[in-house]
Amino acid sequence: MSQPNLSLSHKIALVTGGASGLGLAIANTLAEAGATIIVIDCNQTKLKDLRNDFQKECVDVTDQEGMQAAINKVMNANGRIDILINNAGFIYNEPLINLTKAQRQHDYNAYKKIIDINMNSVFLTSAMVADHMIVKRTKGVIVNISSISADGNAGQTAYSAAKAGVNAFTKTWAKELGPFGIRVVAVSPGFIETPSTTQALSESMLDSLIKRIPLRKLGNALDVAHTVLSVVSNQYINGSIIPVNGGLVL
Repeated sequence: MSQPNLSLSHKIALVTGGASGLGLAIANTLAEAGATIIVIDCNQTKLKDLRNDFQKECVDVTDQEGMQAAINKVMNANGRIDILINNAGFIYNEPLINLTKAQRQHDYNAYKKIIDINMNSVFLTSAMVADHMIVKRTKGVIVNISSISADGNAGQTAYSAAKAGVNAFTKTWAKELGPFGIRVVAVSPGFIETPSTTQALSESMLDSLIKRIPLRKLGNALDVAHTVLSVVSNQYINGSIIPVNGGLVL
């Protein structure tokens, strides 16, 4: 029996939020496998620091017109997109009711912002790229970066709701796009040692969390990136939510 082909030579991969953290690890891993990489990120400074062989577009993923222009530019330059990694996102903590504050209820504007960044941007980008894939008859793959918080994490009303939505997108689109030869998969990390995690959680919270993880450690960005590479390379994974959490169950 032949082994799965992990080479992505001649494949075109678009990674949102790819200038740092998980996105950068994913972009580098796919590049090492041979893919041509396009990174979309809103941080111009970090984009400038990326390796020279990456194509770079500075766009806010929640900007519909900006994203459409960027994706059209990518299509004109490369002819197609084979791989879309929806990684752009932002961890946010706020309970529904906080008795320690004068304004006890969850801030509605913050809620809308987190939903926009973590869920609506996935909808916008995927619709645009899938449309091109279908027209070009590209048998591509869309990988959504979800989170263990999709199961409901106390203190993360908006973030958990957004990631649950991403999981629902994944299953729905796998059914809709599968007949066109387009796979849709989610990779769902647990707690990964990235700047966003350490900013969102205090040292005591992290220590307590690590004690609950059977492997007694946080994951790292390469753990997620290698899973993405495996998912992209395996042509029969579709509609699945792949956990990468060290055995932690919330």
